[in-house]
Amino acid sequence: NSYDVRVAARDLGITLEHAPGGHPEMRARIERFFRTMSIKLTARLTGRTFGNMIERGDYDSKARAALTAEDLCEALIRWVVDIYHQSPHQGLGGETPANCWNRLTELYGVQPSADLRRRRLAFGTRFSRTLRENGLTVLGVRYHSRQLAEQFLRLRDREMNIRWYGEDIGAIAVEIDGQWIEVPSVFSRFQGVRAQTWVATQRELAARFKHEARLEEEIIF
Repeated sequence: NSYDVRVAARDLGITLEHAPGGHPEMRARIERFFRTMSIKLTARLTGRTFGNMIERGDYDSKARAALTAEDLCEALIRWVVDIYHQSPHQGLGGETPANCWNRLTELYGVQPSADLRRRRLAFGTRFSRTLRENGLTVLGVRYHSRQLAEQFLRLRDREMNIRWYGEDIGAIAVEIDGQWIEVPSVFSRFQGVRAQTWVATQRELAARFKHEARLEEEIIF
């Protein structure tokens, strides 16, 4: 929602500026991009919802839906990178966006992307977990640190605010006394591992060793 966008932008040091409602000409470039995308990409995909009910007519969008969110994201990225960025752009005087990017970055450089800690705070899923003697557990991965141990001694079974970033489950951000502290996984092997990879691994192991009483750490690693 808009609150999440504002919080993420603030954490990344981005200032948001919104065009007034009812004046699409104030955001002409992005509106033009959406139109180009609807004509050259989404028109080729089944299950589209169109701009309104009149355009959609009797087209059964739900029955024709065939893509997952991940499939749609992959198609969008491929289209932007391989087609849109490589096509001459009228707004750039006939230059392609890729060439324009390369030309201008040679002149002005590129601001480095946010580091992992800032991305975890900005884009991480926010929820709470109960602090136990063995730390915090998210998606079957255990996290612990000296700061958490001290918190447990002060107040047991305390609910801790967490920010969990699915792109790297090697650590989580935990709010302690108003500050966000990075707490690593008990096992360093999870550093740099994506949540999707871990979930797929769990499923594969559950199927392969379904007759085992429990999955040993050696098997998982």
